Amino acid sequence: MLRVAALASLAMVMVGALLIPFVPSARAATTYVQIVDYSFNPSTVVIDLGDTVIWNQTGAHTHTVTSTTPAGELNSGDLATGAQYSHTFNTAGTFNYHCSIHTSMTGSVTVIDTSIPEFSNAPFVVLGMLVLAMVVLVTSRSR
Repeated sequence: MLRVAALASLAMVMVGALLIPFVPSARAATTYVQIVDYSFNPSTVVIDLGDTVIWNQTGAHTHTVTSTTPAGELNSGDLATGAQYSHTFNTAGTFNYHCSIHTSMTGSVTVIDTSIPEFSNAPFVVLGMLVLAMVVLVTSRSR
């Protein structure tokens, strides 16, 4: 009877492991950066993979959000007072930018991949569960 209960429990765990890749991740967040006078505020932000940054241009002069590294990732064009520029980051890394009109204005966005690599590959999880099931069967037979 103990062996049947152990196998049923392991089967449930294995089904759950197969469903891990299909569980929706946390909702993407939005971070705001204000362009005020001659600065980005905050000048440095850290976000999760898939999050969006929105730059609100509140300064009196025209500004841009332009990538320095990696080149071409960010390109807002000219932003007049009241304009917005948004970008969703789908790659981990650090993205440096500046205002191409006022090059002393700089900022960066650091994107962190918070996924759990141990659970991103269901076949390995299932293989581990099968090995565990084998251990339980062998152990229960010796009793």
